[in-house]
Amino acid sequence: MQGMDRHTGEIITGWEYIFQSVDDLFTTRFRERAERRPYGSAVPDAIDRPINDDLVLDVFVAAAEAIDAWLSGIVRLVDIQMLDGTVDGKTRFSVMLERLDNGDVASYEALL
Repeated sequence: MQGMDRHTGEIITGWEYIFQSVDDLFTTRFRERAERRPYGSAVPDAIDRPINDDLVLDVFVAAAEAIDAWLSGIVRLVDIQMLDGTVDGKTRFSVMLERLDNGDVASYEALL
């Protein structure tokens, strides 16, 4: 698995590619892309909502559905947890993923 770094244009592989793909998926709303209307997730809908158990559940469900729809052959969502504190008004989430090609597990910190 490989792709292009969206900032530098260089080829990226492995976890770097996966984390960029997850970040793009989690920050793209449904119907936001003209040529790929179904692409995206409901994760951005969590922005500006009160931080509570309902929010965590909704983000977990939205993340799981998006990964299942768009990255199901690459990774599996293992866990998602809300981390303490915020950064620049955004809530931090730890997303644990398992690569399906080799079973490696890694955490990705998402800001929503």
